[in-house]
This record gives sequence, C-alpha cells and structure tokens, in this order.
Amino acid sequence: DISRKVQSSFKAMQYAGLFTGAYCSYGYVKNPADKHKLVIDPYAAVVVKKIFNWYISGMGQRGIAAKLNEEKIVCPAEYKRQNGEKYRNSKQLPTTTYWTYSTVHRVLKNGMYKGCMVQNKSVRRMREKAKDRSETEWIVVEGTHEAIIDPETFDRVQELLKQRMKSMDFETNPSIFVGFLKCGDCGRAMVKRSYMQKNGKRRCFYTCGAYVRSGSPICSNHNINHEVLEKVILDDLNKVISKISDLKDLVEKNERMS
Repeated sequence: DISRKVQSSFKAMQYAGLFTGAYCSYGYVKNPADKHKLVIDPYAAVVVKKIFNWYISGMGQRGIAAKLNEEKIVCPAEYKRQNGEKYRNSKQLPTTTYWTYSTVHRVLKNGMYKGCMVQNKSVRRMREKAKDRSETEWIVVEGTHEAIIDPETFDRVQELLKQRMKSMDFETNPSIFVGFLKCGDCGRAMVKRSYMQKNGKRRCFYTCGAYVRSGSPICSNHNINHEVLEKVILDDLNKVISKISDLKDLVEKNERMS
C-alpha cells in the first residue's frame, strides 16, 4: 500500500512537470533552490550543442564520439563522477570512461534538450533491474526548463536519425558466438568481420568492437579467426565429454526431471 502511494505521488509530480530523478541528463543540474527544477550546466551544454551541430553538418555518430575523445572531453558518466555525484550507469562497463556511439546516440535522442521534461522511461521492481518502458508510456511535459537545443533543430536531427538508420539483418549468416565474446583488455563486445581470400573463399574473424568504433586510443587491434576459436571450444568440449563415462544416463536422467 505504501509502495502504491509513493508511485502515485511520483506520477503526480511527473505529470506536473517536476523532476523526480536522482540524476539529471548531461547538460543540466538541479536548481539549488528547488531540486525538482532543472537549470543548464554551461560546460556540458556546450558539448551537447557541438554534438547536435556536428551531426546536422553530416558527421556520423562514431565520428562524433572519436572527435570528443580526441578533444579529451570526458563522457557524461565520468563527468558526473568528477563533479562529486555517486553516479553509476548499469549499461556501462567500469572501464568505459570515453565517448561511444551509443552515448552520442542517447544524447541525440534525448527530448530533455528541447525543454521537455521526459520521465517514466523505465520501471524498477524490488530486487530487479530497471526495465525500459515503451515510448507510449513516457510522461512528457513541454516547456518545463530552458532548452539547450531549439525544437526545430532537435526535430531535424530526429528525421536525420531515421533516414540514416541501417536496417540490421540478423538472419543472414549469424555467428554462433554472438553475444558471448568480450575483449580481454577493455571488456567491450567483439564484433564479426570477414574478408575474401585469393581463392574466392570468405573467412571470418572477431575483433574488439571498441577498436573498430574508436580506434587505437581506446583499445588495440587484436583478433581471432573463427575457425581457430571454433576448434579451441570444440577441443575443450570433447575433453569434458571424454571424462563423463555415463553421459547417456545423465541425458536420460535430465529428460526425466524436465
């Protein structure tokens, strides 16, 4: 009953355009006189404007991330920590203190920058991770704070994002290792690449995704061939299987239990 009352109270505040979050979007800080109001953070706001201007001028999101890293501008999460906030992004690796494609993408998609209070984007239950809500469930109130990006520029960027979005085909030649391989140095996901040999046969390998997107300042160009990785895992599996004398009995027992 207490939980429902608290949620109801928060919803009422959100519909009234009051900020109820623990941490503000990059580019804003809480008003010292009223924690439910937002004011612009001058330094971060300049960075946000740069990102939008670069994107409209034709620069891609990976290019923008690389340029920000080149200019030694810390990413939003690290910026908040440097300013004394105990901020932690559950979707970010502890070693990621630089700008990435996804960070730039979130900035470009954030409606807070055109002066709208956008809340109720996720839901969290006790002892559970936060889950994203559909956009139709978001609570959006216009004109609640000073805009960093004018509405016309923001809407133009949203149109460009739709036009430039590539449709991913996950059905064509999927890898059996997708989602399992991580870089041993930076912890980012490995990505699949391929090349054509002189004999016309296509070979596949996996390399660090951070290096592919951001280059040598972030990680190194190390990779592993698909056939080599496949052999290593198959050999290991065969060793495990060879030590199980009653494999058939284990399979039958498991089927009975299920």
